[in-house]
Amino acid sequence: MLTNLVKLAAEKAKGAAEEYFKLQNVDMAIKSLQAAKDFSPRLPNIEEYFAYKVHELAAKKSTWYEILAITDPEVDTSVIRKQYKRLALMLHPDKNPSVAADGAFKLIQSALDILRIPEKRDATTVS
Repeated sequence: MLTNLVKLAAEKAKGAAEEYFKLQNVDMAIKSLQAAKDFSPRLPNIEEYFAYKVHELAAKKSTWYEILAITDPEVDTSVIRKQYKRLALMLHPDKNPSVAADGAFKLIQSALDILRIPEKRDATTVS
């Protein structure tokens, strides 16, 4: 019975995260999804968390490198494409049912478009 209550609490927290995101409260959406993850790490589609993080990074005017979770700005274009593909599989709206997935997917596409062209890499902040 306790495991059912924990699973129910995780599902409620995950649902709250989606509602917070719809209200454009990304911080509370992330906190709610973290609570869901704490309640039940094996909850289906918990990788949605990264979709919220992408939106949070964009709101904070982070760099395009941070959007793609790349720490070294001197990386080769092939590394950027590889990281994009990894994130695209996780964030594609057909694979990720989160309301945050579509926007996050578009943000990583924009990051790839800018970072794959060496001349554009200087404009690294999200606008």
